[in-house]
Amino acid sequence: MIFQIEKEKISSARYLFEYLENFNLNVVSFFEGNLFGELYANDIEKPTIALLFTSCRCFYLAGNEKNDEFNLELKDFISKILLKKYSEKYGGKSFRVICDQNWKKKIFTIFTDLEEEQNHYYVLKSAEFVDWQKSIPEGYTIVPIDERLVKRNDMINYSLLPSWMQSIWDTAEKYLQRGFGFSVIHDDKEIASVVFCNYIDEKRTKCELGVVTFEKHRKKGLAKILTAATIDYCLDKNIYTIDWHCRKDNIASIRIANSLGFVLKRKYIVFNGVWKDL
Repeated sequence: MIFQIEKEKISSARYLFEYLENFNLNVVSFFEGNLFGELYANDIEKPTIALLFTSCRCFYLAGNEKNDEFNLELKDFISKILLKKYSEKYGGKSFRVICDQNWKKKIFTIFTDLEEEQNHYYVLKSAEFVDWQKSIPEGYTIVPIDERLVKRNDMINYSLLPSWMQSIWDTAEKYLQRGFGFSVIHDDKEIASVVFCNYIDEKRTKCELGVVTFEKHRKKGLAKILTAATIDYCLDKNIYTIDWHCRKDNIASIRIANSLGFVLKRKYIVFNGVWKDL
C-alpha cells in the first residue's frame, strides 16, 4: 500500500535519501521545509521505500528496490494519479527521474519510454576573479530579480520569471522571501539572461545556481558575466558552497563552470520521460 507522508512525519524517510542529498540540494530543501513536494512511502513510521515528487516535476526514488509488488503499485499511482495531477496544475507533460544506484535496474518497471541523460555536478572550489562590471556589453545592465522586476510584465521574455518561480518555489511570494537571482536586461525592455538561485539550504550557506540566456543574446559572454556577479553576491552573503548542474553535452555551461572555479564532483544519470494520458 502507498501512503503519503505528511510534513510532520517526513523525517522518518529522510535516511533513505542520504545518497541523493549528496548532490541534490533540492532534496535537502524539501526535508528542511523550503521546497514544495509530496512524499510517498510503503510505511509512515518505518518506511523502507520512498518516492519524492517535487513541483519541478522531478521524481526521486530511494530505498529497497526489490519490492516488486510495491513497484507495480507505484507504476499505477504515478501514471494514473500523480502525473495527471501535476500536469493539470503546472502544465507540460515532461518529467525527470533521479534515483540511487540500486534503482537503475528497476526503474523501467515503473516508468516506460525513458531516455537516459548524462549529467555533471559541479561545486565551486575557489572563485576565479572576473571583473564582470567592466565586461558588461553596451546596452546591457545587471539587475536583481526582486519585487520590482517581478512586476515588470511588460518585459520581453518576462514569462520565464513566473514559470521558473512556480516550478521551483511554488509561488513568487516564496521566492521573494527566501530566494535570489539576477538578470541581464537589454535596453530596459528585454530580459536577455538570468541566473537563478534554484535552491538554498536552511542555514543559507549553500545554494544551487541555474542560468538561462536567450538565443539572440548568446555568444556575448552574458552568462559568464552574470554568473560571476551572482557568485560575488553569494560570497558577500556568506554562501560559500555553490552547486552547478548541467548536461554532459552542454559544452557552454561546462566552460562557464570551469572558468569560474567550479570543479566536477560527480557524474550521474537523469531519466527523462513524457507523461501519456491513459
